[in-house]
Amino acid sequence: MSVSVLFKDVYLIDYTTKSIIRKPITDEFNDYVTKLVTEISGNVNLQYFKVRDVSTQVISLVLSSTNILISNDNMEDVAANIKSIAKRLLDKEVSKQEQIEQMGRNIKKGSLLQAIIRSEDEETHDFEYLYMMTKVEHNAYIDEESYNLKRGFQVEKVSLWKSCLIHVLVDENNNVHIGDIKVFLDNPATYWHDDFLEFDPIRKDEQNTKTLFRSVENVLRKKVFKESNHDYFMLRNNLIGYMRRTPQMDYETMVDTVFRDYPCQEISDTTKNSMITVLEKLPDANKFDRRFNCVNTAIGARIIKKTFSLTDDIDLIIKNAIINTSNIITAGDESGKKYVKIYTNDEEAYKTFKPVNRHRT
Repeated sequence: MSVSVLFKDVYLIDYTTKSIIRKPITDEFNDYVTKLVTEISGNVNLQYFKVRDVSTQVISLVLSSTNILISNDNMEDVAANIKSIAKRLLDKEVSKQEQIEQMGRNIKKGSLLQAIIRSEDEETHDFEYLYMMTKVEHNAYIDEESYNLKRGFQVEKVSLWKSCLIHVLVDENNNVHIGDIKVFLDNPATYWHDDFLEFDPIRKDEQNTKTLFRSVENVLRKKVFKESNHDYFMLRNNLIGYMRRTPQMDYETMVDTVFRDYPCQEISDTTKNSMITVLEKLPDANKFDRRFNCVNTAIGARIIKKTFSLTDDIDLIIKNAIINTSNIITAGDESGKKYVKIYTNDEEAYKTFKPVNRHRT
């Protein structure tokens, strides 16, 4: 795939001073842009979106700028369009910051990088245009000549906060149309796609939540339940607990945390590996996004309590998900006597069972 950067511009977005500042860049910056495009395109943790209305500000400016570049018209108009998009992001960040600052939260400060790229298949010569918008962080570094502390982009390490890659298609009459729209979010900030870009998710969060849970639960039933009732309920409960506690779903992280790191009690390694292989392919097979905001009410399942009879007089009841079980409950054998050790932050329970040392006088 051959990638050519046709136009690029960077604006510092400063909601504190309510200003945008254009940052001059050279052609050496093209390698960084290409690296960002590759990173976004190859990132599986994306969510697909659709245009709410082609007359909305951002998408109309994207189409306008692409048309101008195709026809080699006035590049100043492209620069003006890019500035208008940066100004729109500033307005939305100012508004959002006013909402969240009372909660002691702040929007991360950074720059909006916009670039228009021509991507061509070197074998078929099919091509398309890509419009990239990404908010990138500034890193501190020491200038090797002046030894002054400066801030800029770290080329070796691509750090994406919020990104959008719009595929712009050109028909036989040179009319431009919007193709796939891919959005990456580093947190559940809906203002980026809802207010700033004015895009709607193709699959809504509720639909994604419901489909993911039902799909994974079905895999557990087929792969685990027939071999181990215990591991099935533990994994199922941990999945529910993880989804309830995680505002933004990152599917790969979830698979690692809930399933790959789970210390299986009864199922074989072969069964576990087979389960994980199926889970890795599940989003594509069952049509749900790998990254979205979890909707708890859409899970539609309860955690099943698990009771262990430790002695005739003591039961241990697991009433919620325990992701890292070994950090809370461990078992051992002392001189042939099996025991269960439970770590607690309950002071009353600790004092009740703590041995009392009484010294005789």
